[in-house]
Amino acid sequence: MNRKSLLSTISLFLVFSTTSQAQNIFSGEPVQVVGSFNGYATTPYNTDYRTTAYRKVSTTTANPKDGRGQWATTINVAATGGDVTPTNMTGGGGNGFLFISGPSTNRFQNKWVFGGVGQATINSVNSSVYNGSTDMGLNMSTPGYYTFVMNDFGYSASADAKFFVARTDAAPVSVTRTSQTVNADGTITVNVSTSAVPSTGENIYLRYIYGISNDFSGATETDGLQVTGSGTSYSATIPAPPTSTTVYYYIFTSTATNLGTASELDRTLSAIRYDDNGGANYSTPIVLPIALKYFTGTTNSESITLNWKTSQEVNANNFDVEKLIVNNWTKIGSVSAENLSGSTYEFADYTAVNGSNTYRLKLVDKDGKSSYSAALTVNAQITAGIKLYPTFVNSNSINIVFNEQKAGRATIKVTSLSGKVLQQNTVNVNAGNTVLQQILPSLTRGNYVVTINTAQTQKTFTILVQ
Repeated sequence: MNRKSLLSTISLFLVFSTTSQAQNIFSGEPVQVVGSFNGYATTPYNTDYRTTAYRKVSTTTANPKDGRGQWATTINVAATGGDVTPTNMTGGGGNGFLFISGPSTNRFQNKWVFGGVGQATINSVNSSVYNGSTDMGLNMSTPGYYTFVMNDFGYSASADAKFFVARTDAAPVSVTRTSQTVNADGTITVNVSTSAVPSTGENIYLRYIYGISNDFSGATETDGLQVTGSGTSYSATIPAPPTSTTVYYYIFTSTATNLGTASELDRTLSAIRYDDNGGANYSTPIVLPIALKYFTGTTNSESITLNWKTSQEVNANNFDVEKLIVNNWTKIGSVSAENLSGSTYEFADYTAVNGSNTYRLKLVDKDGKSSYSAALTVNAQITAGIKLYPTFVNSNSINIVFNEQKAGRATIKVTSLSGKVLQQNTVNVNAGNTVLQQILPSLTRGNYVVTINTAQTQKTFTILVQ
């Protein structure tokens, strides 16, 4: 779920607890689930599995209709000892099920069904029709626990008339966010516990959002991931935000298999159990030392020049430039931070090769905390046979890059401007790209000439020793 990739809850929020807040469907006539599995019986009323309880997921807003206000219940289907026995309901003709709500004199006054004969899909969100004509089919022939979740959109026709049915082998587990740790790189590790070992296919997810709002009803920033672990202990790490902000999140369980591509409403309806901090969601501020506005690269015949600009620098120390070399990130240079938001930076890579060159920045603050930029790939067309850097020398060495068609030897000669030879040596050069470090003799401040000869190329450079 990407935007990668998949989805996204310290107190345990009981999924079937009631609330004093009003609902879109009259609270005095709660929703029931009835069908051929229980002879369409509406009694006992409000004391068993057939009567759902109102709940809200990840919000304290009154009367939401966008999937966050729900009616839910779990039915134990077993050959013996369950709420009902296994059955395959085909829908219509008294062999299906439906959601109903009404006064005691007419429990079927309001109903949510299909517009025609059809079969609902288990572990998926289904659409229904308010006061439609045909009971819904559902295959409950496999024993297990079936959790029904219906969107509380009120008494009107709507495309959001949807419901979710989840099946688990055992009773659904409750989930609790037990702790969180803000890491040095701005990521957040969230620890989760469950009331029991989850059934196969009953996964734990974490939904998160960056920004000043904790509204999960449709904001584009909403993202999520699967919580991993074993037994009753699990954890997940929320990626660091691109800039300093507040991160909001909640956790839930689900058997849905399409959460990465589902709509916001469907994601919320797919929750079986959840922990959303009583509807307020969990939150933590993240203050990053450095945030990038852009990171780009340009190329010429000799090198690739990387440019970047910060949108924020707080207690910033430096930028390490890393390059992907043989599947390993290797530091090839470092640039000191100006510690001023909006600063621009540049770094030239003279080791660039023809084709793809991939880089990233390690953003380091004065406390040692760090984070990474996204990877940047630059396609280069390097034609220069010999390159030298730096030409402004602050140390006792220079780097020479050879791009030769054949292996051979190269002569490196350092002279004064008057032509006096100060150093001369011969080195082996491989075919292709070779980077060598040349240790210079003791030189006073000033300009010098470096002449490099190979069997294929001769090139002269002027360097300034500072």
